[in-house]
Amino acid sequence: MKRPEQARSVWHIPGITESTDLESWRDWFVSAMIFFAVLGFPLSLLAAIPLFIREKLYGLVALDAIFYLAVAVRLFKRGGSYKVRGYIWVAMLYVMMISFYVALGPHYARSAWLVMTVVMAALLFGVRAAAAAVIFN
Repeated sequence: MKRPEQARSVWHIPGITESTDLESWRDWFVSAMIFFAVLGFPLSLLAAIPLFIREKLYGLVALDAIFYLAVAVRLFKRGGSYKVRGYIWVAMLYVMMISFYVALGPHYARSAWLVMTVVMAALLFGVRAAAAAVIFN
């Protein structure tokens, strides 16, 4: 069983002090993704926001701000299972991917976004979800 201080820590890697299962690793992975997104996303915005403003893509600026706020809220609000947080994460990736594709065209929405959504679906939900993501892409 997880101790309360371990359940709240992003840095606690399951399996070192207690028995684990796949769900514990997935829970940790979602928490780590959220943590690193809160740290790394502002750095990417430093390069992207001036480009979006210069190209008058104000919708993408607003979407990026909403995405960052949603991820930051998820960092501090720990409720829900990894499945709910994982569904939210994959849905946000798809929204970003589709919006980039529509606003910027296929040159900016590279195939890496498509691959990333499939990999995230596979890591978080298994083979069936990966197959569904490939079909959706």
